[in-house]
Amino acid sequence: MSEYKNFIDPLNHINLAKAIVNEGYIIGGALTEGFQSERVPFVVVTHAINQEKEISIFILSEEKYITYKNKFLMNVASGLKDAIPTSFRDFIEPINYLNQFAASIFGPNLTSIAKSDMPSYFGRNINKCYEELMKEYNIYFEQDRQLGTPTKANNILCYAPLIKYRGFKDNKEYVVLAGMDYEGIEMYTEPLNPLAAPHFLYSIFDKSNKEENSKEFGHGHPCDMMEWGAKARYLLIAPKEYEEKATNDFVRLVSTYQMDDNLQKRYFELKAERYMMRVEEAMQYRAMANQATANLQYQQAKLTQMLQDNANTISAGIMDSWDKKMASSSYISNQFSEAIRGVDTYQKLDGSNVEVGVINDHVYENQYDEVYGVSGNELDNDLLSKLNWTEINKK
Repeated sequence: MSEYKNFIDPLNHINLAKAIVNEGYIIGGALTEGFQSERVPFVVVTHAINQEKEISIFILSEEKYITYKNKFLMNVASGLKDAIPTSFRDFIEPINYLNQFAASIFGPNLTSIAKSDMPSYFGRNINKCYEELMKEYNIYFEQDRQLGTPTKANNILCYAPLIKYRGFKDNKEYVVLAGMDYEGIEMYTEPLNPLAAPHFLYSIFDKSNKEENSKEFGHGHPCDMMEWGAKARYLLIAPKEYEEKATNDFVRLVSTYQMDDNLQKRYFELKAERYMMRVEEAMQYRAMANQATANLQYQQAKLTQMLQDNANTISAGIMDSWDKKMASSSYISNQFSEAIRGVDTYQKLDGSNVEVGVINDHVYENQYDEVYGVSGNELDNDLLSKLNWTEINKK
């Protein structure tokens, strides 16, 4: 038998996550407050322990690190308000990162013997998760472009490996499974404005950094910085004689695991607030740069309004994505999704919605419910009557 269970922090009495957990396990967890990195507001650790059979399952929530290849950018990031030095880390190859995670919990006596794919939601939906990752970063990139330093992505990696190890402890053999939902993105910038202020996502243009491109993540050029890490990490430790049962229990748990709805909403809220703080810092830097220009007051007022509007929209987009989470698992609102894909939403005559490319100035529907977009002037009434077309409007 199995049942859907809640993982609860016993100290704070907070629901952390839920999953289907097979019988015989004691479950629990802990919430660690405080930003682990710019994009990770807090960390959740959950566990399921079968004391009788000495089976342990651990799931750790997101952690992200930043590797700076541009020294100037590193100095700027270190000086930002509430900078998180522990999130600055030299890049580690994904498999080595996973090996280190497994060894940090079990111990060093591990030998890798097999490799597969994670049965997690991320592992089963790599392409969808990749698209969601890029929607989020495209919002950040658009903000950078508004500030005069357009950020671009080079290599991007979404990866969900699961490694089986043989381990020994106290002369007893164990089976260890370690897996992760890995995300990584390489970024570089080419400022259009030499007075543009540094920001935690952009750097000074440096031709020496624009070497021949590499498609291997972590080794791409150009690259000023990388953000990398795991959206979640998973670990199973079990005596060799219980390998089959433990593996089945592990797969059942991780394939149904998800953070508690209320906790994930709070996660997005804190993430949006942190981003707003960085936008305000960028606005302040830009104000200082514009003091060197003759039209400071006009330009600064215009820029401040523009950035404030963008920041409000971005914050709303991040929070609105929560409302659509259960249906689409999307972290970016429909408004940004339309902008990124270059479409507008129109309401058809029967009340349903249809997406049409933004290049069309007028959109019409015929008697067969077919929709046509037209660029330029609207069609005259005689032609519309002959075609039996009716113009429809944007939502």
